[in-house]
Amino acid sequence: MSFDNPNLVYLEYTDVLQLQYPVVNLDSLVEAKLNILTLGVICDPSNLIKGLRNVKILSLAFPDTVEIFEKFHEAVPVFEKLYHLSITSVFEGFCISASSLPSLLKKCPNLQTLVIKGSSYGCDEFKYVCRHSSGNSCLLSSPVKVLELTMYKGSTKELGQIKRFLEELSCLELVKVCASAKDDKAKLRITTDLLMLPRASSKCRIQVQFPSKPPY
Repeated sequence: MSFDNPNLVYLEYTDVLQLQYPVVNLDSLVEAKLNILTLGVICDPSNLIKGLRNVKILSLAFPDTVEIFEKFHEAVPVFEKLYHLSITSVFEGFCISASSLPSLLKKCPNLQTLVIKGSSYGCDEFKYVCRHSSGNSCLLSSPVKVLELTMYKGSTKELGQIKRFLEELSCLELVKVCASAKDDKAKLRITTDLLMLPRASSKCRIQVQFPSKPPY
């Protein structure tokens, strides 16, 4: 499949990953939403990934889509214009890998908003998700100002990961947490735990919401 659309500004692409993308011309692209499943097929999406280099708003649904950017990390361009990145980290019980998020963040020097849809920040392996092989955190150099997290249930693992975000994202100004709780007592506990967390940024505010319906 090819995308020879030099004037296209919005792309929503849902598909199984194709064997190749011979021509990708998306020079005017502003926003892209990718919902791609790999199904274990050997493909080469390098041209598609490179073609997104000018995007400003990028949404990666399904862990498969995020994994594509890790597997073909050499093809990932520096997203100079990207200011809003949204990833879906859990789909039918699967979590993103421990290396996918760092690979993306390193290529987003001007990212302002990071949205993680799902609860992989509470999975066992996610405690390593923002660590380079050297042990240093990719978050320390990230310019992210707004962090949005959904499907928060208040577990110890989830709280620990949010604590790491707050301690290492030094430019944070706002953290939005969309949580679920069974009663008012649980809501109070979750809210108190989050508001008590230490923060690297003195400007950082935390907003906790308990929507009546899940945000997904």
